[in-house]
Amino acid sequence: MLGTLRRCVEHPMDERLPLVDTVPTLLLRGERDPIAPRRWLERAAARIPNAVVGEVPLAGHNAVTTAGAAVAALAQGSGTSCRAASSALAPPPAEPAS
Repeated sequence: MLGTLRRCVEHPMDERLPLVDTVPTLLLRGERDPIAPRRWLERAAARIPNAVVGEVPLAGHNAVTTAGAAVAALAQGSGTSCRAASSALAPPPAEPAS
């Protein structure tokens, strides 16, 4: 695990970001992600032509596996807003008492 962490830290990502070129790119983070701050993703997006930052409400760092519906809505770019994606994460409404 330490070897993987070392490679991640030593990886020259800032130098490689412009290589993404013209591919539409979504940089995604969870709203509660302590590892990838929004400011960091915004700086990265500024280095990639045609990049945007998406944020999954209520999610942490592992949003792809914990908030799949919200991530899919953001990735599809179908006009579904983060607010709509957030509703996918909300618990279902309570059943009326009978």
